[in-house]
Amino acid sequence: MQEIVPVEIKPGYSMAKTKLKLKGKGNEEYRWPASDVIISIKRIVDDDTVWNRRGDNLIYTHPISLADSFNAKPIQIKTLDGRILKLNIDKYITP
Repeated sequence: MQEIVPVEIKPGYSMAKTKLKLKGKGNEEYRWPASDVIISIKRIVDDDTVWNRRGDNLIYTHPISLADSFNAKPIQIKTLDGRILKLNIDKYITP
């Protein structure tokens, strides 16, 4: 029998240390209780990614030209779930 079990990855999970245990959701055999499923979290990063993790925070870095910063030209950010956000950068840039 197959079952889809949603797993929530919460902020602050350590990529090297966090293991999630789903009790009784593993392999089942006749006369034996169902085994547990252990999920280890692994971070896969592209070399050209603009997303970085610093502690429990996710940091986005976007390069802009000096002229664009003076004119406060809006930027577009592609989120991790694929949405495109348009941000006015005049609130975020400081000298």
